[in-house]
Amino acid sequence: LSRANGDLHVPDSTSVVMSTERLTSDSGVRTLVDTAYSLSQQIGGLAFWFVGDGPERETIFNRLKSDGLRQSIAMPGSFALMDDAFVAADILVQVGDEGFQSHIPAAIAAGIPLVIADSPVARAFFEVSQSDVGDHIEAQDAAYRSRDAGLSQSTEPDRFGQCVWWFNARAPGTMRRAIELIVRHHEAARSKARLGRKLFQRGRPQSSSVQSYVRLLDSIIANNENRLANRASAEGIR
Repeated sequence: LSRANGDLHVPDSTSVVMSTERLTSDSGVRTLVDTAYSLSQQIGGLAFWFVGDGPERETIFNRLKSDGLRQSIAMPGSFALMDDAFVAADILVQVGDEGFQSHIPAAIAAGIPLVIADSPVARAFFEVSQSDVGDHIEAQDAAYRSRDAGLSQSTEPDRFGQCVWWFNARAPGTMRRAIELIVRHHEAARSKARLGRKLFQRGRPQSSSVQSYVRLLDSIIANNENRLANRASAEGIR
């Protein structure tokens, strides 16, 4: 990868945090951008790869550069094979609702630790409830405060939604703490991600079920968009 793009060369001791979301004002990627400086101050040796394109590309680049992160970021437009990027990265952060049809399954297959923002789409994909996610975030925060790995559980997870790190997009500190836990306990985080891959493959053995799941996600996204449009229309009338 570094031969194709010199910005992708990182020392072995560096942990790569990657995003594959479109660089738009409403994609969710700004949550990671806004937190990048704080993350770099809290966690030594971080690099950020923003893989994708979009109208906010230049604005995001200038923001990160003004934060003093120019040497820590790479913004490749795309890869011929995303599998290469997922294998090279250490953490994938997903804030928005795009990518669950392709990038997230590919990242799961690569065994990369996932840091996922709570949303109806994400919960549907990972088959967890809102209360489940809240419990996960509380447990992660408790593990962070106690400097524990936060990865051991009384029973082995039986759903792959229990093998990712959750955060609240409206509380960026929950994302920072999840990322720090993963970096602090990298091997345990990788083991947890590999278990998630096994559970994902066990639960999605047939391509037909995957297609059904894609239709489910499309329906959830469409319903969310319709609800937002209706709300905007109602507020306009008032």
